[in-house]
Amino acid sequence: MKTAILYLRVSTDEQAMRGYSLRAQQELLTNYCKLHGISILKIFTEDHSAKSFKRPEWMKLTTYLRKHRSDFLLFTKWDRFSRNTCDAYQVLANLKRMGTNPQAVEQPLDLNVPENKLMLALYLAIPEIENDRRSLNTQMGMRRAKKEGHWSGRAPLGYKNKTYEDGKKYIAPEEPYAYAIKWAFQELSLGMSSMAEVHRKAFKLGLTCSINNFHSLVRNQIYCGKIRVREIDGEEEHMIKGLHEPLITERLFNKVQNVLKGEVKPKRSAIATPEDLPLRGYLKCPNCHRMLTGSASKGRKTHVAYYHCKSPCKARFNAKQVNQDFIEELKLFRIAKRDQPKFLQEIITTYNEVRKTASSLRQDCIDELHILDDQIINARELLLVGKIEPSDFKILKMDYDNKLSAINLRLTALKERFKDKVNIQPMVINAIKTLCTLPRLYETATIEDKRYLVETIFNGMLIYDKDGYRTTNLNPIAKITYLKKTRS
Repeated sequence: MKTAILYLRVSTDEQAMRGYSLRAQQELLTNYCKLHGISILKIFTEDHSAKSFKRPEWMKLTTYLRKHRSDFLLFTKWDRFSRNTCDAYQVLANLKRMGTNPQAVEQPLDLNVPENKLMLALYLAIPEIENDRRSLNTQMGMRRAKKEGHWSGRAPLGYKNKTYEDGKKYIAPEEPYAYAIKWAFQELSLGMSSMAEVHRKAFKLGLTCSINNFHSLVRNQIYCGKIRVREIDGEEEHMIKGLHEPLITERLFNKVQNVLKGEVKPKRSAIATPEDLPLRGYLKCPNCHRMLTGSASKGRKTHVAYYHCKSPCKARFNAKQVNQDFIEELKLFRIAKRDQPKFLQEIITTYNEVRKTASSLRQDCIDELHILDDQIINARELLLVGKIEPSDFKILKMDYDNKLSAINLRLTALKERFKDKVNIQPMVINAIKTLCTLPRLYETATIEDKRYLVETIFNGMLIYDKDGYRTTNLNPIAKITYLKKTRS
């Protein structure tokens, strides 16, 4: 008895709505096999585009064929097999080498007859032409939408796709990403921090993107309300005012671009340089708890830098003394030799716990994806048997797409933050040695590295008064080393 593998494919929900469903295909192919006395080895069901053969079920099918010989590979029409003429001929050659004869039961062809190759070319070319035309129409439609100020496609980071009651789509700000993006633009406009430093802080505020994506983000005019219409057929590229809510003003966006190009230098005092005030932005007033700023005052012979409060309390501290006291504070972060093995073990344990938590969060995301997939499959089945209306299914599918996008975003952030596990023991041993020379490391560092060290060790703000520093919120690891020193 001849054997066959059945291949069923749909690529869009529209096909399911029009009745060209997986169930209809399976019924047609099963009846064909019964009529011709063909034994069915396996059925592969695909919900994927035929623009290429990089489809999940198709790859499983080819793997199965290498282990199990089949006389036929059956599908309903040639457009179920492929919509890419070039790739299709290569795959047909591979199937022939495996001894498998591909056949479309509604468009049967004996490929051993030379004239039938002309019909095969038509059957394969027509779906590809339809795809190209549909793709071109979609591109032109998206271009028209952009010219009218509508964003088309997936919303950029900081926005989310939404739909009005009349079915029209738009994008709206999404927190916490929108707040973090606003903050990042404001910070960059000052010209006091590097791109990497702003990215680190924005990441803590919830902006989960890589440094490369961040570079593109701060140059994207979508955030100041503009939409780019790219050049096509001689029409020059131009910008359109979008209908969406901008996160920042056009003036702020242009200021940031000028800073990034180096055309605008940050306004710095010629007297009180950043090197004089490395702790500016990290100190709180001991009286009113507002942030201390910094500037210079003219003395008898020279100018003297001060950290001071702008509020009526008028607290003021000599910057040189504050900076020196901070170096003395750093000397407290040391680890006695007898405590180093225990400290090493605590770090490794904490690292493993964090990775375990990240692994658990990733698994939660994967479980949510499986649940969503089950829900949409059930909804599609209900649609096919007429238990729900196409309009209801469209709403369910839209909700599914939004949830899927959010989960994938979380998964990407987790993968980016927690990459391959590494042996951190040599790194921790090196860090312990660094801690023993932390004051000297701080004194010889650049202003950017000094501020990064402060930010890393002290999660919150520092409070300074005449008696020295009061630490409000230490990094958990730094806290261990700090407490060990104060108890010794």
